[in-house]
Amino acid sequence: MSFTTLEKTLESLISDLLDKKRWSGLDKPPVESVLEHIYKTAMLVQLMLAVEDRAGNPHGLDYFRLLQCAINHDMAEAEVGDVPYPDKTEESEEAEMFAFSLIRNELFGKHEDFVLMPIDHGNMNLIHKQFWHCVEHLGYALYADRRLQEGRGDFFLVVEKSVIELLRYRGMFVSVKEALRQLEGVL
Repeated sequence: MSFTTLEKTLESLISDLLDKKRWSGLDKPPVESVLEHIYKTAMLVQLMLAVEDRAGNPHGLDYFRLLQCAINHDMAEAEVGDVPYPDKTEESEEAEMFAFSLIRNELFGKHEDFVLMPIDHGNMNLIHKQFWHCVEHLGYALYADRRLQEGRGDFFLVVEKSVIELLRYRGMFVSVKEALRQLEGVL
């Protein structure tokens, strides 16, 4: 990959990510592209990191690495599509990691080792894994909460399961504690 071919490669990747829809396992799925989800996740991570930073970044979170994960975490879904969280299997995770490595190589070539694979979390220390777990579950909770506000009762369990997961970390991350406090006001 080179700078001169980056635009063409990204146009194709972006088009594929726009075409792939999330939450496909539901009877009446909402329409959200994988690309929309990636962008929302990147914004969520920035907000969470801003809250952690204001608290002095007590866990020494690597902002760059976490933002990189937000941008790249579902990039492979351009090839394999979205597999809803409850339906993920070892085989689907392996297919996603393989697709990620192909896309990463196409985009970054000899620099691919700089772009770590977020979906296997093998490159993250425990605190970053825990923070990323919170990012994913807060993203689910926020998205599902919006669907509940629209009268989509089929999202109640998504909110409930995500909030239960987040409660485990409210004493650890200031951003999670703040998000739960705000969610409590709308749930």
